[in-house]
Amino acid sequence: MKKIVTLVLILNNLFALAQSDVIAKPKPIPLNLSDTSQKSISLGLTASIGMGLIRNILSPQFNVELHYTSKKLWQVGVNTSSYFLFKKDASNDYKTYLNTFINGEFKKQGAFICNAKNPNNSGGLGVGYLLQKNGNYFKGNTFKIYYIKKLSDIEILPEFILTNNFKSIFPGVTIRF
Repeated sequence: MKKIVTLVLILNNLFALAQSDVIAKPKPIPLNLSDTSQKSISLGLTASIGMGLIRNILSPQFNVELHYTSKKLWQVGVNTSSYFLFKKDASNDYKTYLNTFINGEFKKQGAFICNAKNPNNSGGLGVGYLLQKNGNYFKGNTFKIYYIKKLSDIEILPEFILTNNFKSIFPGVTIRF
């Protein structure tokens, strides 16, 4: 567990160093919630595409997310992430294996772990469970834990996938657009 936390901290610091020297301060949020023009609480449904590296295979990914955003400072959501894995069968034709995770995520405006604040970037954590399994890429109960780093319109997710009832663990990375 110490190694995972250390890896997350190192990745977050690398992303923080890559940010611009000019860091915008977030605007203060008015506390008057009776004025509906000042409320910024929303419920949203979004879809995104991406590319994931699972073991040694690049896989297109499709996501659908239902999220709740509070005052543009934090967001909590549930999503599905479907990985499309391809493999040649005995007749030399490609077969598609769809593997879908259901995930819970928490995101926060600015850097999630360090103190740097940039309203264009956010970070978060997520956990997932393999809901739909096809092919032999995953065995038994499969879970994943991941860190989310959002840079403008791109999210980078370094992740650990625990498969075969926690007997096997391997890293992965996903980029979402």
